This record gives sequence, C-alpha cells and structure tokens, in this order.
Amino acid sequence: MKRGKLFDRRPLRVVSKYCMIAVCQAHGEDWTEIRSNRELEYLPVDDVDPFFCVLLLRLADLLDFDDTRAPRILYGYVKDNERSRTEWDKHRASADFRYPDSPSANDLPYKARCTNPGVEHAVRDFLDWIDEELGNCVKMQKYCDAGWRQKFPFPRTLT
Repeated sequence: MKRGKLFDRRPLRVVSKYCMIAVCQAHGEDWTEIRSNRELEYLPVDDVDPFFCVLLLRLADLLDFDDTRAPRILYGYVKDNERSRTEWDKHRASADFRYPDSPSANDLPYKARCTNPGVEHAVRDFLDWIDEELGNCVKMQKYCDAGWRQKFPFPRTLT
C-alpha cells in the first residue's frame, strides 16, 4: 500500500501523521531525544499513548534476536562485509528468548549456541545492550500517561 493511502486510512481525530512518523523514527533515537519529542505526547481521544507505542516497538525489535532473522540466501550478498558477517553469525548462534505465557516483569530467559569465542563475545555484548534497553524501558514507562504506567510489565533483565 502506498504511504499516502496508509495515512489516509488512519483515524484523523486520534493520531496525526506526524505522530505516526515520530513513533517510527524513535526506533533508533536516544531516550533523551525521544522524551522531548512533542509529537509523542498522550492523545486523550481513544486513550492513545504514542510514547508507550515507542517503548513496545523498541522492545519488539530488541527481542527479535534469533536464528530465523534473515534467510541464508541473503548471506551471499553480505558475506564480504565484516560487520554484516558478524551480525549474521550473532543471529545464527542465537537460540532465542523463552517468553512467558503472558507479559511479565520476571527475568527473560535466553539461550545461544556459540562455538566461536568471537561470536560469543558479540552475542554477550548485544545481550548487555538489550539489558540496558530493558532497564531504559522500565525507567521511561514513568513518562507514559498514568493509565499506561503500570499496565504492562516490561521484563527487567535477561537470564
């Protein structure tokens, strides 16, 4: 669907185009920049909290870390790029997270199958970053609208 048509289908009284763009762009931004973005302020119509959407989008991306991330055919196009090869190896070693049946603030179990010390180091570095981001989600949740602050239990750390 073309971008213009997608924006035309959104409920205009609930969310502006700029708010939707801000949620998507917040994916890679620093938390301090996200917090000061006025496009992410709570929208009382239909109880929409764009900032909470940012937290969930970020969490979903972080936890999409397993060996199914990219098909092997794509590796042929990036194998000569060291950074891409490192990313590929890191994902191939990941045995995924073990998610609870419902959202929980408990530690999130994770497993990997590392046969190479360099890959293990890359995986551990990435997991440290995920731990940091999980902590940021918990800290930043206090900036959500009151109704959204405690309704969703973010995992606190990985085990």
